[in-house]
Amino acid sequence: MRYWKEILVICCSLLLTACGGEEAAAKKAVLADLKDPSSAKFGDFHLVEEGAACFEVNARNSFGGYAGASYMALIKMDGQWVALTDSGNLQTCTTVAKEMLKQSKGGPKGPGSN
Repeated sequence: MRYWKEILVICCSLLLTACGGEEAAAKKAVLADLKDPSSAKFGDFHLVEEGAACFEVNARNSFGGYAGASYMALIKMDGQWVALTDSGNLQTCTTVAKEMLKQSKGGPKGPGSN
């Protein structure tokens, strides 16, 4: 009974490490999609569902200025995160990421599709 605390700490540490791995891999995908990766400032990472995420990022644009933080939609394809599009706010990003994940798995293409 006295080992429960240690077991709980180990389990929580492993869980946090796994989440950090997803975030680091997603960050690499976002950096690969930016015009100026060295200027990236990352904010919140949201795992929307298994295989879909949103990452808040602000980076320099083609004119050299910061455009303001927005959310990048990502999905996992063949075990790798792929940055799809700058989706603005978190709500829009969540919707886009879920829809793109569904499409990547061969699901319906959106409202009104047959």
